[in-house]
Amino acid sequence: MIDPDFADETDASVAVEIEDGKLSMSDSDRDGDLYIRTPSSKPLSKTMMEMKLKATTDDTTVTVELSAKAVDALADAIYHLRD
Repeated sequence: MIDPDFADETDASVAVEIEDGKLSMSDSDRDGDLYIRTPSSKPLSKTMMEMKLKATTDDTTVTVELSAKAVDALADAIYHLRD
Protein backbone atom coordinates (compact mmCIF):
# COMPACT_ATOMS: atom_id res chain seq x y z
CA MET A 1 0.00 0.00 0.00
CA ILE A 2 1.40 3.42 -0.95
CA ASP A 3 1.65 5.88 1.92
CA PRO A 4 -0.21 9.03 0.78
CA ASP A 5 2.55 11.27 2.23
CA PHE A 6 5.15 9.70 -0.08
CA ALA A 7 5.24 10.40 -3.81
CA ASP A 8 7.51 7.65 -5.15
CA GLU A 9 7.79 3.97 -4.32
CA THR A 10 10.29 1.35 -5.47
CA ASP A 11 11.18 -2.21 -4.48
CA ALA A 12 14.22 -2.49 -2.20
CA SER A 13 16.23 -4.86 -0.07
CA VAL A 14 16.05 -3.59 3.50
CA ALA A 15 18.49 -4.43 6.30
CA VAL A 16 18.05 -2.82 9.71
CA GLU A 17 20.17 -3.12 12.84
CA ILE A 18 19.15 -1.42 16.07
CA GLU A 19 21.35 -1.41 19.14
CA ASP A 20 20.49 0.14 22.49
CA GLY A 21 22.88 -0.76 25.26
CA LYS A 22 22.85 -4.54 25.66
CA LEU A 23 19.73 -4.97 23.51
CA SER A 24 20.13 -5.41 19.77
CA MET A 25 17.76 -6.35 16.99
CA SER A 26 18.15 -6.90 13.26
CA ASP A 27 15.84 -7.50 10.33
CA SER A 28 16.66 -8.23 6.72
CA ASP A 29 14.15 -8.59 3.92
CA ARG A 30 14.71 -8.66 0.16
CA ASP A 31 11.04 -7.88 -0.44
CA GLY A 32 10.82 -4.38 1.02
CA ASP A 33 9.57 -1.09 -0.32
CA LEU A 34 11.35 2.27 -0.39
CA TYR A 35 9.21 5.42 -0.37
CA ILE A 36 10.60 8.85 -1.23
CA ARG A 37 9.07 12.17 -0.18
CA THR A 38 10.19 15.65 -1.12
CA PRO A 39 8.52 18.83 0.14
CA SER A 40 6.11 20.72 -2.11
CA SER A 41 8.09 23.95 -1.60
CA LYS A 42 11.83 24.65 -1.34
CA PRO A 43 13.14 24.57 2.26
CA LEU A 44 14.10 27.95 3.70
CA SER A 45 17.50 26.76 4.97
CA LYS A 46 20.05 23.98 4.43
CA THR A 47 19.15 22.51 7.85
CA MET A 48 15.44 22.01 7.15
CA MET A 49 14.13 18.61 6.02
CA GLU A 50 14.35 18.36 2.24
CA MET A 51 13.78 14.65 1.67
CA LYS A 52 12.28 11.82 3.65
CA LEU A 53 12.98 8.16 2.90
CA LYS A 54 10.89 5.36 4.38
CA ALA A 55 11.87 1.71 4.03
CA THR A 56 9.29 -0.89 4.98
CA THR A 57 9.13 -4.66 5.29
CA ASP A 58 6.45 -6.88 6.80
CA ASP A 59 8.09 -6.45 10.22
CA THR A 60 9.99 -3.14 10.12
CA THR A 61 9.58 0.50 9.15
CA VAL A 62 12.53 2.89 9.09
CA THR A 63 12.18 6.60 8.31
CA VAL A 64 15.15 8.84 7.50
CA GLU A 65 14.81 12.62 7.21
CA LEU A 66 17.55 14.34 5.22
CA SER A 67 18.43 18.03 5.36
CA ALA A 68 19.44 19.86 2.18
CA LYS A 69 23.08 19.44 3.20
CA ALA A 70 22.61 15.68 3.63
CA VAL A 71 20.77 15.45 0.28
CA ASP A 72 23.73 17.22 -1.39
CA ALA A 73 26.14 14.73 0.18
CA LEU A 74 23.98 11.77 -0.87
CA ALA A 75 23.64 13.09 -4.44
CA ASP A 76 27.41 13.62 -4.62
CA ALA A 77 28.07 10.07 -3.38
CA ILE A 78 25.62 8.64 -5.93
CA TYR A 79 27.19 10.71 -8.72
CA HIS A 80 30.66 9.38 -7.90
CA LEU A 81 29.33 5.83 -7.60
CA ARG A 82 27.96 6.07 -11.15
CA ASP A 83 31.27 7.38 -12.63
